[in-house]
Amino acid sequence: MDHKQLRNVGLAGGALAAAIAAAYYGYDQYTKRYPVYKEQYKLFKEYEAAMLPPRSEIQALEDDILKQMQTGMEKANASKILMLPTYVVKLPTGEETGACYAIDIGGTNFRVVYYRLSDKRGVIEEQTMKQVAIPKEVYTGSCNQLFDFLAQQLADFIKEQEAKHKPAAVAAGLPVVGFCFSFAVEQQSLSSGKLMGWTKGFDVDGVVGKDVVQLMSDALARAGKPCRVLALINDSVGVLTASCYMDADTEMGVILGTGTNACIVDKVRGQAAPAAAWQTRCEHSACPPPVQLTFVCAAMTGCQRSC
Repeated sequence: MDHKQLRNVGLAGGALAAAIAAAYYGYDQYTKRYPVYKEQYKLFKEYEAAMLPPRSEIQALEDDILKQMQTGMEKANASKILMLPTYVVKLPTGEETGACYAIDIGGTNFRVVYYRLSDKRGVIEEQTMKQVAIPKEVYTGSCNQLFDFLAQQLADFIKEQEAKHKPAAVAAGLPVVGFCFSFAVEQQSLSSGKLMGWTKGFDVDGVVGKDVVQLMSDALARAGKPCRVLALINDSVGVLTASCYMDADTEMGVILGTGTNACIVDKVRGQAAPAAAWQTRCEHSACPPPVQLTFVCAAMTGCQRSC
């Protein structure tokens, strides 16, 4: 062989040796890691089986939920899925105007918001929000501790907005407030409702069984800033109504957070109201396995369909 052929043979041999070495290294690593891969694959299949139950089990769960919902609609407190009035019988059209305040408590953060609606359909002209963490000693303390804390935050916020927007933010009469209270409440009207029980770590004495709107109004009076609490809703109804203001085709509000909630609109039979909001609520901290839901609707009787 000449020098060129010898050089090519040498290169080919070197490449072959490198390939054999790489293959051996890969095989060696595979044999060492195979037990780990095998264990990981086994865990993956276990998790997959746990998270993806058979269709028959999913269907059985769906059937049971629908049955409980129907039972709850027919008779109060007859099902784990409670059917309670929201008294929301009319949704926004996008033509509303003016300014108002909103407060939202559904976890350990408390939000206060100022809204100004535009003259243009479905447009929010201004939105200012303040969020504060509720101290543990407050959300596990007494009734007055909690509501005085909330009222003082709202009173301070209103004063800030009034100073900023004068005279625009200072309307005749008391400031109007919407109260988003995301715990199970048995409502007597759009602006009143008794707390049925705490979830999500809250354990405040002296609130269960009492009207939370009245407690809030009393606390605002003590804070020196009386307000008119116009409506009491939960977060899923809040999402539905807010979205309806911007998009009239909205049909459902859904919350996926500390709690899982949804609400839809349905017809009411035997009442003058043309529509009613339903909401379904599950507080994860209060749900024994597999699932327990609290369902809320705007009319306890006469609903023409379940969801």
